[in-house]
Amino acid sequence: MRVAARRAAGFFHPTQRTEVVWVDGDNELEVNLATLHVKLADGLIGVIIPVCCDQVGSVEIEVILAVATAASPSGLYASSPQRPRGPAVIVDAWGEALVAFGWQCGVGLVSGIAGATGKDARGNTCSCRSRRMPRGAASRSGRDAGFVATARCARGFDASRPGLGLQ
Repeated sequence: MRVAARRAAGFFHPTQRTEVVWVDGDNELEVNLATLHVKLADGLIGVIIPVCCDQVGSVEIEVILAVATAASPSGLYASSPQRPRGPAVIVDAWGEALVAFGWQCGVGLVSGIAGATGKDARGNTCSCRSRRMPRGAASRSGRDAGFVATARCARGFDASRPGLGLQ
C-alpha cells in the first residue's frame, strides 16, 4: 500500500520522503505516507490516511471503498462515498482530494496485485482502471458511486472462483 501511496502522491522514483504537504491557498495538510494502511472487512476496504494540520493535530482519515463479497461477487467493481470519515474541519476542506487519493491508493494496490498474477498468452498483464462517475450517480447498492474500478485482463476474470479468480 505504501508503494501505491507514494505513486498516488507523485513519487515515481525511490525517495526517503515519508510525508507530503498539500497546499490550497492558505490551507495546508500534511499527509503521512509511511503509516498509511488499510482495514479490511467483508465487502469493504478502508484506506486509512494519517494527516496533520494546525486545527486538529494528527488524525486518521478513513476512505471507504465498497467492493464485492464472496456471497455477492462482482469482479473488481468498487465504489466510494463522496466524503471520507474524519474531523469536519479537514473533510470540509480536503474531502474530495482525500477520497481521490484514497481511491488512487486502492487502485494502485489492486493493480499491483493484478499485475503480479501473471500474463496471458500474448504477454499482457492484468491491470485495474478507474473512472469518476457523475455526481449523484448511484452504485448497485444504491449508495453514491463516486468512483468505479474495473478489471482489465486479456484472460477472463471471474470473481466467483477461489483464489484470484483468473481463468
